Amino acid sequence: MTRTQTNRHQPKGTTIMTDITTPTLRADGNIGREPVYKAGDDRRRSFAAIRLLKSERRRNPETRRWEDTGVTLAVTLKAFGPTADLIGRLAADGRLAKGTPVVATGHPDAPETWTDRQGTVHADPVVIIDTIGIDLIRQARAEAARARTAAPAPAGPAQARPDADTARRWEADDETVDGWTTDPEF
Repeated sequence: MTRTQTNRHQPKGTTIMTDITTPTLRADGNIGREPVYKAGDDRRRSFAAIRLLKSERRRNPETRRWEDTGVTLAVTLKAFGPTADLIGRLAADGRLAKGTPVVATGHPDAPETWTDRQGTVHADPVVIIDTIGIDLIRQARAEAARARTAAPAPAGPAQARPDADTARRWEADDETVDGWTTDPEF
């Protein structure tokens, strides 16, 4: 929004242009439920809404595992017009579905309020989307973690080092980190 104002200390006829901008927000997390899409018509623009969830996690020093803290932030992402149409197409193709990790930027809107079963009123932040994309790194990590947990456990005592057929691993600061293979499979 641009606002024109006159300064009494400026010569007559001189105007000052002031730009007032809204802050840009970045939101990342997993889609919490299937995106909502409503196609536009002659009287209104297309509309899309995505419920984004982000759970706080901390590393437990005793078990050396990441654990959920029980705190989850919910943000509603909204889009209008061509952006909403694109989200509708991606959702219809199954590329934006529940559980998909996304990153979005936009500007804040009025929070949405809702009442839970106990009668407590909650307010969730709303971001009007400027950009949105699938977080490929987090998606690849989640798929790799699912593959590791789906693989059968080796029989016998735990191995100190993995087989040559598996991804290389190394020790760094008392923590095991997955290394890249020459041809990573996502």
